[in-house]
Amino acid sequence: MITLTYRENMTDRDRLARDWKEFVRRVRRVMGFDYVATYERQKRGAWHMHVGVHGRQNYRLLRSV
Repeated sequence: MITLTYRENMTDRDRLARDWKEFVRRVRRVMGFDYVATYERQKRGAWHMHVGVHGRQNYRLLRSV
């Protein structure tokens, strides 16, 4: 399970979708990445992603992406 958040209070859902698409594209260039994901809005209005992934993940790689 992975949770992806922004440092700033990011409230633009379209940006979230673009950033997620780019994140998946970059990760898949390096390794397989099977997932189920959903987005959620925090009480303060910021968006973040919850991602269930298949298999072991290289978290250093994911953080660098």
